[in-house]
Amino acid sequence: MKNLSFMKYLFTILIISLMHVSFTQPYMIQAINDAPSIYFNPALYQESYAGEISEMQNNWTYFSAGDSTYGAEVWKTNGDTCTLVKDVYLDAINGQNGNVIHKGIAPFGFTAFNNEMYLIGLDTNSGVNGAKNRVWQSNGLDIWAAPGLDSVIVYSNLITYNNVLVFLGYDETESLYKIFTLNSNNGILIYTVPTVFNPIGSFGSLSFTYLIEFQNKIYFIGHHNSDYQYLYEFDGTQVSFLLNANVSQLNFFNNINFDLSIELFMEYNNALYFTGYDTINGYELRKFDGNSVSLVADLNPGIENGCGTTFKLYNGMLYFEGNDGVNGWEMWTYDGVNVQMVHDLSQGVCGSNGQVSCAYIYMEVFNNKLYFTQDTAGVTGQLWMHDGTNSTIVKYMYPNHDDFYGVRDLKASGPYLYFRASDSLNGEQLWRFEACEIQNTQTVNSTCVPRLDDVGNVIVGSTVFKDTLLNSCGGDSVLTTNYTYYPINTSVSQNQNELDAIGIGYYYQWIDCNTGQAIVGETNQNFTASDNGQFAVVLTAPESGCSDTSACYTVVGLGIGVFDNEIFGIYPNPSKGSIAINVAAVEDVQQIKVFNVLGEAVSFVRSNSENNIQLEILGASKGVYVLKIQTATQQKSIKLLVE
Repeated sequence: MKNLSFMKYLFTILIISLMHVSFTQPYMIQAINDAPSIYFNPALYQESYAGEISEMQNNWTYFSAGDSTYGAEVWKTNGDTCTLVKDVYLDAINGQNGNVIHKGIAPFGFTAFNNEMYLIGLDTNSGVNGAKNRVWQSNGLDIWAAPGLDSVIVYSNLITYNNVLVFLGYDETESLYKIFTLNSNNGILIYTVPTVFNPIGSFGSLSFTYLIEFQNKIYFIGHHNSDYQYLYEFDGTQVSFLLNANVSQLNFFNNINFDLSIELFMEYNNALYFTGYDTINGYELRKFDGNSVSLVADLNPGIENGCGTTFKLYNGMLYFEGNDGVNGWEMWTYDGVNVQMVHDLSQGVCGSNGQVSCAYIYMEVFNNKLYFTQDTAGVTGQLWMHDGTNSTIVKYMYPNHDDFYGVRDLKASGPYLYFRASDSLNGEQLWRFEACEIQNTQTVNSTCVPRLDDVGNVIVGSTVFKDTLLNSCGGDSVLTTNYTYYPINTSVSQNQNELDAIGIGYYYQWIDCNTGQAIVGETNQNFTASDNGQFAVVLTAPESGCSDTSACYTVVGLGIGVFDNEIFGIYPNPSKGSIAINVAAVEDVQQIKVFNVLGEAVSFVRSNSENNIQLEILGASKGVYVLKIQTATQQKSIKLLVE
């Protein structure tokens, strides 16, 4: 037992030693993109499907990336390495300056459905210019075009709704926009969109629409025979447009086609929030309650734009990108009543005098914190952490951090926060951030596991140790240990079948080494074996509760005693609690004890005659009891059953 405790101690030392390894946070996982200027500039659209896909996916997170060998294809990562799933698009074309450009399907819009990954990617039968987006499937090892959709161009994100996969597509055979649904068997149902629908309008380059489920229906935005945009509704059986939901024009579509890492709508307090336009207030925060669209707040008074492109729920509030015309584009909150700017980080109006760019504010909740990107004076795309009160630049939180910028496409997946960012050496790549505490102070109590001093001796007594460890975040963790250890004396003396524990002041429990079971009623410092076997004692210190076990001692050669040579019997058994013990001579019986199954001594009344002892167990209840009879030469245990 002592050797086992020492092994536990060495294992603890090994763990502490490993904790001294220093890791840089955050860090680039792998340099995939070796040609950032090729036609398909690799883009990352990772989704949080680790653990949501089936086990055959092995908890990989999928994303889009590209290099000069494969072009932009589907990759997967476990946080430590990146792996190409498949080079789908094998062709290459001649680019500028004689460079050979390898094509790829440029995947995005990853959506988990039916234990597989569905995604949007270019049709390999199309040329690079004017290529068409199709639906693809992947099981994590292979990628193929979804069957039955060869003539359908995808014009929306893919979402799951009522156990089917839904998207808006353009049927090339009929030249109509339609809602397509796929079930778990790849069965396809098609719902006609009103012919007045058109995702492309003269106000901008809107060529992609965004589906969102709200109140058990799917909503999306499109034109209606004019330059004005309306909300369209799909209830699972038909598609219709809402005349009372004129949202006019949505600016976010002009710049972020195919960027589905930004949440363009957000459900909050039983309403759907988004950025909408009118000729009086410009682009501002608006909501749809299931019947009509209304203005929530006019951040930037007048026709000037006050609401941006991205939304996130955190701490029970709606966070969004806003501009009050004074502080530039910043992060704002809406609590259902009031809007409020969280902070002024950009320190200037977006785009004025070249101070700050108009990059999107990407937001993601991870480890109970809100992470976001924000341009500051002179630096593009910083990664920040917001705890509900304060905001801090992430890379400055960690010692020896790697420098990176241009952060975007934040996505929490499993134990990590993934994002794409650039550095001066590798260009834009996939990065990873792991949640941990920078400074951590912990106090523990250790009373039963020995600790060694500098020369290898076990420390006996009570003291306090403080260990400073370097954690995976690069910060110091202080571990305070209230240490108490007193070795337990497990020595035992043996005289034939009599065993005596040498240590005093403990709780004792004798055990049968052959079965590992406690011997009922044997909780004294000494023990007399009545049968041959191997026996040990478990000693427990009352103050600390620490226990240790002695070695096993062998008892052999026990002779046949009075109980076997003479007439001996117990009756009745089972009984109602009163029994008679027949013996050759009552005077040979020195002691009688009765125990219940818990090992507790039970009271009884005894009366003797010449060759008979009568016992009545007081307060006997139904169950099993153990009767122990001691003579000068032998001890015998008999099981009694009380009915």
